[in-house]
Amino acid sequence: MTIPHWNYARWGLAVVIALCAFWIGTHQAHSAMKIKADVETFVFNGPWYTDDFGAKEATPMTRAYTAVVGLLALSRQETLYYMAREDSDGEPMTADYVYEITGGDLPSRWWSITLYGDDHFLLDNEYGKFSVKATDLEREEDGTFKVVISREPQPGNWIPMAGEAGEEVSLLLRMYNPNDGVLDRLQDIDMPEIRRVRKAS
Repeated sequence: MTIPHWNYARWGLAVVIALCAFWIGTHQAHSAMKIKADVETFVFNGPWYTDDFGAKEATPMTRAYTAVVGLLALSRQETLYYMAREDSDGEPMTADYVYEITGGDLPSRWWSITLYGDDHFLLDNEYGKFSVKATDLEREEDGTFKVVISREPQPGNWIPMAGEAGEEVSLLLRMYNPNDGVLDRLQDIDMPEIRRVRKAS
């Protein structure tokens, strides 16, 4: 049986419409997942926020967010995740600025802070350095620390900034084997402050 040419055109148009709808839906879902306020179960602590990443009780929205940002989430008893996309003044973090992270030790066996780009991947840099770790930090006599995020190398604790001008960046703080009771006071942990220092040169 011969299929009229107009049927081919109709099928072709239907395929194009379906592909466009799929792309728009995926793009909107991805954009929604990037907006932390869209996830109602998030717990905020200063510029940092967390949720039941890796928990059996995680909601479908949380699971979708976890998939989008690329977290290979361990159970909460093993690792507690805090993310920050803004500084402590509520300004979005971008590759255009120098930042300082200050604070003290966190209630866990071991912890780290890692810098990511807007696509939730590591920001490639010539130094091959993307994070700071609790065991490697230089500290003041009172146990506090300061980490600088900048394009220019810095003495002491330093994470290289990279990325395109205007690109939003984020931080992921991992607390491995959190101390007893930590999961019951997620909003009360003394989390590091994130301050914008100046425009990057």
